[in-house]
Amino acid sequence: MPAGQRFEDFQRPNRPSPDILRMLKYHANTTTDIVPQTPHTDLGSLTFVFSTTPGLQVLPMEIAEQKSTYKESDWRYVLPKPGHAVVNIGDCISMMTNGLLRSALHRVGTVPGCAMPERYSMAYLMRPEDQTVLKTLDSPLIPRSKTNGGEVITSGAWIAKKFKALRGQMVSDGHDQVLAGGRGILV
Repeated sequence: MPAGQRFEDFQRPNRPSPDILRMLKYHANTTTDIVPQTPHTDLGSLTFVFSTTPGLQVLPMEIAEQKSTYKESDWRYVLPKPGHAVVNIGDCISMMTNGLLRSALHRVGTVPGCAMPERYSMAYLMRPEDQTVLKTLDSPLIPRSKTNGGEVITSGAWIAKKFKALRGQMVSDGHDQVLAGGRGILV
């Protein structure tokens, strides 16, 4: 990719970073059918998740792209592997690659028939610099959109919008595409 169009050009080590390192704790729950986390896509570039406790679930792309509502049986578990991380592509990378690389809809839930044990995970969330415009990068490897529609937004504005949705401040009709990275409505 040409200079100024590579991912590292938007996450420079000598600039203020909106990256965060987060420890997540899910309290133990004896109910076996509760989903403790809202399904969402990650908002930044890449997220590295470390955990030894089962519970991470992902919705396969072929299902996420065909439906706007999902059944419990559609979700797949990502089993933790000691000494390894799960790497999620975030919405910013998805937007900058015009959907070539996609952010996966995921959540943390109980394993069927089991109570949720106390669960910890450590997540490092990489994000482009706040002023980065989330537009398709100039590369022959990235497909161009046939339309010029869509909202032009900076990384900082996208992150603010996403946090608002994740904190439950939905749009007026009770649905929010921001949670799902712009592709579909969660009902």
